[in-house]
Amino acid sequence: MAPELGAREIRPPQTGIYVGSLYYADEEPTGELGRPVSIESLCQVVDLRPFEVSNPTEGRVDAINIADRLSIDASASGISNALASVGLTGAFTSYFDYKMVNVTKYSIPATDADVVFEGLMGQKRCRASVASRTGSLAIYQVKAVYVGDIVFERKRGASLSADVEMKLKAVQPKIAAALKREYSVGVTGRGVVFSFVPIPRNLAGS
Repeated sequence: MAPELGAREIRPPQTGIYVGSLYYADEEPTGELGRPVSIESLCQVVDLRPFEVSNPTEGRVDAINIADRLSIDASASGISNALASVGLTGAFTSYFDYKMVNVTKYSIPATDADVVFEGLMGQKRCRASVASRTGSLAIYQVKAVYVGDIVFERKRGASLSADVEMKLKAVQPKIAAALKREYSVGVTGRGVVFSFVPIPRNLAGS
């Protein structure tokens, strides 16, 4: 199963994103969902029990095909140039797997998120941090995260000749660099957050 409708991809995927915590993004505050975003910490909370709510529940999720979600193919110049440099053409996904495995979703109900938000805003330091980021920067509370391990590897099997596999091995570092440069994504990482479900906290009425 892919991340639920409304999850926003974090680019690049990163560690240290905690459910219930507050983050800011360099964008206009918005309730629009689906667009990738880069977020930075405002008020982190690792344990929600002091707010008298339960810590996030866990649920296993099927592997997430990052290549498909980013619509990666050979059209990106760095990828097509790297493939062409070893005499290969065609779709990126014909030669490489790029996915998140061992994915777990951690989430809390919206009602619990509201309780945690009120508690955080009762803390002077957190309230000051939020006040310093008001205006054009968006403030989001994390309702859920999808955590997993990034796998970027060459396809193997009878469909690829030994010659092609050798060429892919040689060009793999160039492909990795192109992915990072052109899509702002990472190709390694364990226990990283790929996407999150945000609750906007500086829209009118929030």
